[in-house]
Amino acid sequence: MLALAFSPDGRLLATSGFSRDEAYLWELPSGRPVGTLKGHVQTLVAVAFSPDGKTLATASHDRKVKLWNLATQQELATFSFADHPLPHARFSPDGRTLAVGCFDERGMRIRLVRAPTFDEIAEVEKNRN
Repeated sequence: MLALAFSPDGRLLATSGFSRDEAYLWELPSGRPVGTLKGHVQTLVAVAFSPDGKTLATASHDRKVKLWNLATQQELATFSFADHPLPHARFSPDGRTLAVGCFDERGMRIRLVRAPTFDEIAEVEKNRN
């Protein structure tokens, strides 16, 4: 396993496997598998829960960070980082900012992106129809 994270309420564990492009969700304390998040095309290297426990961020060697709705296990958003070969991701304490970082030939690189909320995403989807 390359990465793992507990949900803020301690009811879920998210993991990624070495040479796998999927994130796995496990119910705690039973350890029962409850989901697989598929969408990356290369190995996952980081998983991070939002502070409210509603969103999971996954980072991959494919240079993408994806946000997932944990209630539906659907992808919410994808951020691409062409200049970041090994992204890692962490939410800010308020859940509104996602820090993405890596080490590359120039050293440590950190980028901050605004993480959309569920309400904002729902409003955009509602306005499309």
